Amino acid sequence: MAQKAPACKDRKPHVRNLGLCGLGYYGGKVTMGTCNRCIERGENNEAFAAELAARAAKAHPKGAKRVSGCCDSALNYR
Repeated sequence: MAQKAPACKDRKPHVRNLGLCGLGYYGGKVTMGTCNRCIERGENNEAFAAELAARAAKAHPKGAKRVSGCCDSALNYR
């Protein structure tokens, strides 16, 4: 049987298999499998979350026109 990764201090119980991610990954609602991958990769820390947020803000700034979702990064309109 596979060992579960240690609990993340930022994961809060929610409903069924969903938890709430205090770091805001995946819109804040995460499964235990997603949490385990995050923990195994060492991504469950505020520094990594801040880096992701900075990249997202650069790629999709507020007020920028969005055509198709994630693929229409603002970086494509320079």
